[in-house]
This record gives sequence, structure tokens and C-alpha cells, in this order.
Amino acid sequence: MTLPGPMSCFIKEYLSEIVQLLISNYKITEVEAVELVSTAFEGEDLTSERLELELGHELPAYWAHGIFENYYRPLVLQPQFVILPGGVGCGRVRPAS
Repeated sequence: MTLPGPMSCFIKEYLSEIVQLLISNYKITEVEAVELVSTAFEGEDLTSERLELELGHELPAYWAHGIFENYYRPLVLQPQFVILPGGVGCGRVRPAS
């Protein structure tokens, strides 16, 4: 597993554990899991003590669940219904195709 950029040993181990939890709990590939973690922490200073403290106060499973729900599910869920123009509040809804 390769996460981009420099990072502290703690953060590297912690993010690696999050990746493994994403793979085992949500049955996604390692490539997908690494991409999700990279996206979730994009722009963060992965060498900062502040981030170590922020991450470390919760178990990796907490972060894995949040990353999956916020970054993966929106990509794969398709809308069940499409609201037609002028249909808001009018009941003009059809199944998504």
C-alpha cells in the first residue's frame, strides 16, 4: 500500500490500518481503499502532531466507516427516482432509468 507524501510513522500505520479495515469490512479493493484514504486526507499535513492527536482519539474503525460513508457510497449509489421539471411538490416523479 502506498499513500502519497511524507507522513509520520504513527500516521502511516494508522492510515494503513484504515485501508485494511475498508478492504475487509466493505469488500472494496486495495486500490479503492487507498484512493479513498488519500482523498479523505488530501491537503492535510500528514507529519503534524495535531493530526496524530485528532486521529488517535478514535479507533481506526471509526474513521474507516466515516470515509466509506462520505467518499465511497455517494459514488456508487444511484438515485431511485428522478424529479421531473416542475415536479417538486407536484408528485411528478418517475423511477430512475
